[in-house]
Amino acid sequence: ESFGDKEIHIISGNHCRYGSSTALDFLKNIRSNWHIYTEPQLVKIAGIEAFMIPFITPTLLGVETKEDGVKKMVEMLPKDAKALVFAHLGVTGATLHGVPADFFNEIVLPKEEMEKHFWHGFYGHWHGKQMLFPSTYICGNVLSSEVGDH
Repeated sequence: ESFGDKEIHIISGNHCRYGSSTALDFLKNIRSNWHIYTEPQLVKIAGIEAFMIPFITPTLLGVETKEDGVKKMVEMLPKDAKALVFAHLGVTGATLHGVPADFFNEIVLPKEEMEKHFWHGFYGHWHGKQMLFPSTYICGNVLSSEVGDH
């Protein structure tokens, strides 16, 4: 209620996902100014193109391996857009407590490819905030008091 009539954009994360359903699906019908992204989607927000990438698995993309999932995600990226990207996936170059993102058995977006398609990228999923490049940010967690992030 405290957001009033402001536009709210929510990307589903790994803890929201249960197969093809998410814990956020019901929010789509609550308010017309709430936008819930459970599938990758290019949208306009305040006149700026933004590619929203929720947490997604290779299976949901119709492939078997994380490598094929990365290829499929790269194929989905806007070709000519210089948009923003908001993603709840890891990006190469990021670390989690010193462990490289590539170590984990999930889709990790290639930073170099992302920087070709987007003029700024904001990535969740990794809890510690990091700046990988002047235009690539790991945002940490908005609920820092909940999980001990800084």
